[in-house]
Amino acid sequence: MATRHEDISLHHALVDIRDSVESLYDSLSLDSVADLNGFKNVIDSKLLARTSPDYPLVVSIAGGGSTGKSTLFNAMTGAAYSIAKARAGLTRRTLAAIHPDVLHREGFLENLFFAIQRSSHTA
Repeated sequence: MATRHEDISLHHALVDIRDSVESLYDSLSLDSVADLNGFKNVIDSKLLARTSPDYPLVVSIAGGGSTGKSTLFNAMTGAAYSIAKARAGLTRRTLAAIHPDVLHREGFLENLFFAIQRSSHTA
């Protein structure tokens, strides 16, 4: 598993590649500007977004009914945000726990929902 320092170094290396991509156009043997834009888009949406040290960890908890998803969510957040009872079907909503510092970061929610919407169209 990569350390936080390695993750940041990887992100900086990807930023350098992104910034140099136009000068690498001939070396990459790209056929058109569309290829260049496609290459930049992959770096921006697939690589930079996922390696940014400012981007928070996003976790999905999935499973069948009464498998302990709410209990796990509550344990991870350290509080009883989700109903966790023996009766099945009590939680029928999406739960999210976001640190207040991250939540109030300018553009965070817009970027998060854009990324979710984009990934749901490409999945």
